[in-house]
Amino acid sequence: MLTVTELTRRLKGAVEPAFLDVWVSGEVGNLRRQSSGHVYFGLKDAEASVDAVLWASTARKVKFDLRDGTEVVARGRIEIYAPRGRYQLVVQEVEPRGAGARALALQQLRERLAAEGLLDQARKRPLPFLPGCIGVATSTSGAALQDFLRVVHGRFPGARVVVAGCRVQGEGAAATVISALRLLADFGVDVAVVTRGGGSADDLWEFNDEALARAIAACPAPVVSAVGHEVDVSIADLVADVRAATPTHAAEVVVPVRDDLLASLSALRGRLVRAEGNALGARRRVLRALRAELSDPRRVLSDQRRRLDEALHRVAAWSSSTFRRESMRVAGLAARLEPANVGKILTRGFALALLNGRPLRSSADAAPGDPLRVVLGEGWLDARVESRDQLPHPIPGLPARTDEA
Repeated sequence: MLTVTELTRRLKGAVEPAFLDVWVSGEVGNLRRQSSGHVYFGLKDAEASVDAVLWASTARKVKFDLRDGTEVVARGRIEIYAPRGRYQLVVQEVEPRGAGARALALQQLRERLAAEGLLDQARKRPLPFLPGCIGVATSTSGAALQDFLRVVHGRFPGARVVVAGCRVQGEGAAATVISALRLLADFGVDVAVVTRGGGSADDLWEFNDEALARAIAACPAPVVSAVGHEVDVSIADLVADVRAATPTHAAEVVVPVRDDLLASLSALRGRLVRAEGNALGARRRVLRALRAELSDPRRVLSDQRRRLDEALHRVAAWSSSTFRRESMRVAGLAARLEPANVGKILTRGFALALLNGRPLRSSADAAPGDPLRVVLGEGWLDARVESRDQLPHPIPGLPARTDEA
């Protein structure tokens, strides 16, 4: 008779060594992700199921989104878990099943990066017009580097290029490309080029690495991706600021043709000289016209003096005529006022009687005893009324006041 523990130990000893490395295909179900990073799920087909686990260290290496319903092929070992008396598949490697396995992983990565905005055109940076230093991350022994350098120096002799060597295919190549990019960024390049020549899908697969995609997006300098041929499109191409079809095309988009720049500069210089000449000519014509209008300054001054004299003569003539006319008008007014001149009337022997400072016009306005001041042509007399209206009238011809008047 065996105890449970003994039975379990015998089963472990018999089963686990026989299934140290086994491939199992099935559909993922009941997937659970733990905060520790471990992933637990089941693999099932039409008639059976088996528990499986991805430890956190392995789960981080999975290049596609493992989810319920995904058909996968998993490689691992069988392990019997004694406390529960159950066996499970400890997965070391997992891939989507079928010919589209890589395509599915690639599509899921694209969706994930797109959701984060890393594929948006709005975040892509323009390349510098004339970079002072160009960085290249590629294999130092590959033809891609030679093609790139040949075209760069053919277009712009003397262009400064810094090369950071890395592996461009095979497992782990993506990590070396990331290191090369970081070296170029530390060096302070103005633009970085990630490139390699053409190859099979397997040869180019490392450029679909998620970590490399994020390193390209985080590079402080604009990045040009030129991986494979024109028909090859990798995740690196999609994340880069500029995608070039080939290494030679990358060289063409990075630097302009120096001779073309010199020709353009010469043409601009010629246009500037012509524009300057035209402007000077126009100003000379304006100056000549102004000079012709000015003529001799002395003649202009003489003309102005003559015009001023004529204006003064006209003003003087107008003033003289106006003065005579006004003088005559004043003389007429004076003649009309002459009879009303009291001073002159008094000099002819007449007198002005004032009662309380007011002219006395009628004898009825004064009574006997009233004090009067009599103003003469020269001086005045103070008098007092003794009587009034006693005949005969002192001035013949003037009517006497009567009581009825």
